[in-house]
Amino acid sequence: DVHQNSVPMIPLVATTAAVIWAIKKMFAPVHISKETCLAKVHELFPVKYESGAWTDPDLLENEQTDSLKGSGMYYWRVPTSIFFGLNPTTFGNSSTYNQEKKRQELRVEVYNPAESRNQKETLKADAITGIVLRGNGLFGWTSQPVDTSKFPSSLYMRKTNSESVVDKKDLNTFLVTKSKELLKEQNISSSSCFNKDHCSQLQGIINGDDNRGEIETALKTIINEDLTSKYDFHARAFGGGPW
Repeated sequence: DVHQNSVPMIPLVATTAAVIWAIKKMFAPVHISKETCLAKVHELFPVKYESGAWTDPDLLENEQTDSLKGSGMYYWRVPTSIFFGLNPTTFGNSSTYNQEKKRQELRVEVYNPAESRNQKETLKADAITGIVLRGNGLFGWTSQPVDTSKFPSSLYMRKTNSESVVDKKDLNTFLVTKSKELLKEQNISSSSCFNKDHCSQLQGIINGDDNRGEIETALKTIINEDLTSKYDFHARAFGGGPW
């Protein structure tokens, strides 16, 4: 039965559907082609390809464009990562076999000063596990594949020669010599962006400040976990540049 004061249901449903459609339409993403996107980027940040590399954008305002101030296009430089790590060449008594992944592993608990926490790192034969500089005396933990053949060719990559760690005291020598090699890279490649705080860390490692001792201690944590394992020491600088 339909009473005199009842609300008609069909118009109400239709109105609700219309409102929902309008809201979806309002917040729907705008799809543009890759060509249109690139054209807009080049319009806002004109660049040229010269001598095998892209020039920096000709910014109209002397302003830090990574300080977000609302919607729009922004330009910034991603710091090149500076990395020191260990790759197990022989697994010792404390390692275990991961049946699921069909590989030998060594699990180590390390301290991450950049995030003020302990964390677990898994060492494996095809990866280098170690620290990446964060500036201001801090570092975090990460891993890198030993094989860099799949690393994007358009990005910067500088690998130093690996060194076999015969004694834990070798770490001190390797940190100094490899820091000197990587510090020389800061003004060589236009595709890299060596952060000044990271360069100061490298110089501090060379000079023997507290940070070198902290990094050396961090890497020794891996070695001390299993003295029957053997490792190669690696140092790299990779990635970064204008984005």
